[in-house]
Amino acid sequence: MEKNKNKKQKNLFYGHKQAINKYKLFKNDEKIFDFSNINLNECIVVRLDGKGLSKRFKNKNEIFLFDFYDAMKFIVTNIKTYCEFVDFAYSFNDEISFLINKDYIRNNKFYSNRLEKLISILSGYVSAIFSQKIDIKLKKYCNESFSFDARVIIFPKHKAKEYFISRQYFAISSFIDRLYFFYKVTKHSRTIANIKKILNENNIEFNETLHYICFGIVAFEKTKKWTVETARESLSNFDKSLNLIKV
Repeated sequence: MEKNKNKKQKNLFYGHKQAINKYKLFKNDEKIFDFSNINLNECIVVRLDGKGLSKRFKNKNEIFLFDFYDAMKFIVTNIKTYCEFVDFAYSFNDEISFLINKDYIRNNKFYSNRLEKLISILSGYVSAIFSQKIDIKLKKYCNESFSFDARVIIFPKHKAKEYFISRQYFAISSFIDRLYFFYKVTKHSRTIANIKKILNENNIEFNETLHYICFGIVAFEKTKKWTVETARESLSNFDKSLNLIKV
């Protein structure tokens, strides 16, 4: 009896067709999130947030860990190499918002018009790049890795600039919070002028690096070149970058 059972097992055929037949009961249970329900006058933003990174990379002895911000900037600078479907990016702290080129996704066989592929690839690449780029001295152990969660925001095209400006408000607010916490300053005036005053009182120059940390960075395609710039204090200047958004 045991001999016949073993013989039957040896005769099992493991071809691709057999594998498909085995899985077909579950195929219909796959949840496909495609672009079919997104209107032509709507745009898609995928926003990534580091899982616990803001808290993880705060230091009681240093107001800002510049190596952390360098790693975030490196991601935005190189994302176009890995994810060609990104048309515009804005980053501050451990957050990055990516404006997605819908036509690229729809016309690329690899993505098959599926939103879930896009999200997982973006999150995976960003998590991997950050984990590799972050300075070893900031890791608790040499193989420590980090992750970013993703959410999708869909809104009318004419609100694209408004969305990115709203994220900049969060960037400035976060910068002020850190400044006030570190120097134990009373939150009596949450203005840019007051920020500069506090920095001057503590012999800190509001240089390009702090400018980037406060206002974030933007990345966009300009004359066929992926360009990364510090977002400027003036919203009118920031708006010049936003004018390059393709929707």
